[in-house]
Amino acid sequence: MPSEDAGKSPETSLRLGAAFQLLSVSSTRQEGIELLKVLADEGSAEANYRLGTLYVEGDAQIVDNNLALKYLKRVKGEHKYEADVLTGVVFARGSKNLKPDLAVTRKLFSDVARNLDSLNEACTAPIGSVGPEQQKTKFRVLMMINETWGFLKYYADAYGINFDGLGK
Repeated sequence: MPSEDAGKSPETSLRLGAAFQLLSVSSTRQEGIELLKVLADEGSAEANYRLGTLYVEGDAQIVDNNLALKYLKRVKGEHKYEADVLTGVVFARGSKNLKPDLAVTRKLFSDVARNLDSLNEACTAPIGSVGPEQQKTKFRVLMMINETWGFLKYYADAYGINFDGLGK
């Protein structure tokens, strides 16, 4: 699954790197958040995902589920499934404008689980001989699937959500 940022300019890549560096130092953290906001508004899926994560987890100095939803809803591509999991977390917790709704969380988590299982089946099905580049791509996708399953299961366990028959 290619990132929506896959075609980003070298300048955007450098600005994302600068934002991540700024975030790593407490004295420049707010400056990093502001740079991510600019990049998110310019359409960077990576910046939208990182901002959503910061606001869900409280790493932006505050937990703000309304802002988290704003950024998570914009995510496409590489981080889409993780963004959907975090959106489920927001629905489980609720916010000032949103009542907690575990039914929505359960649906989002189940949709992600089904999508991951489908991707896993597609990647592990025999397709004949493939070249080294296709093997690398398959490996990267399988790594993403496994990482996302861990992420999903962590939050599913936290909210008591089970996936019968999924995640084999």
